[in-house]
Amino acid sequence: MVLVVAPAFRRHGIASELLSELVSLGAGRPLLARVRETDDAGLSFLRAHGFEALMRSRVGVVDPRDPQVRALPAGSPACLDSGASREELARAHEEAYAFEHASWSPTTKRPLEESLRLFCGDSWLPHTARVVRRHGRIAAVAGLHGPPLASSADELFLIAGSATGDEAALRAVVAAELDLARSLGVRVSIEADEANPGLSRILDELPAVIEPTLLLLSSDARVAGIA
Repeated sequence: MVLVVAPAFRRHGIASELLSELVSLGAGRPLLARVRETDDAGLSFLRAHGFEALMRSRVGVVDPRDPQVRALPAGSPACLDSGASREELARAHEEAYAFEHASWSPTTKRPLEESLRLFCGDSWLPHTARVVRRHGRIAAVAGLHGPPLASSADELFLIAGSATGDEAALRAVVAAELDLARSLGVRVSIEADEANPGLSRILDELPAVIEPTLLLLSSDARVAGIA
């Protein structure tokens, strides 16, 4: 759910009307909203309309030229593969996404066309795709994206995950992406939520500038409930 009201028109019930319309369009399905933990007005509005906290997510911006970033364990270069097809990459990202969301926001199977649009769409930089294979299966996948996922022209957004929870493989693809970003002279934005402990640990180890925490809220109280 994305809902924004221009400052001059706030506190006139417009957001409540828009939310009501969104609820009716949802055919009974719960809504998810993302808001900064520092946005008191946004949180108050959502909670007043029945939303409850579901998951916290952090975003950190990393400069790959930093010596601490260079020291990130990269795993074995021999296991890295940059030759996966677009369809194979989209499926691998989809499987990783489903694995990471299974405990708190289960996803239904999407058509391949939608997975391609979400993970390998207009913002995706094909030459940055990296995977690690284990026993004939993709154990971790990563790629870099430009705007609009990236917030500026000198920054790229990393999407990385593992459908098997293989943290060593995940570290290998993240290190490879940071190395590539270093050669391009750009910073990398990394988002990790609490349900992705492997990526969260990597973010903790990096000298990142951490942005205000994002809260994911749900209109379905049955699945919400973090402190």
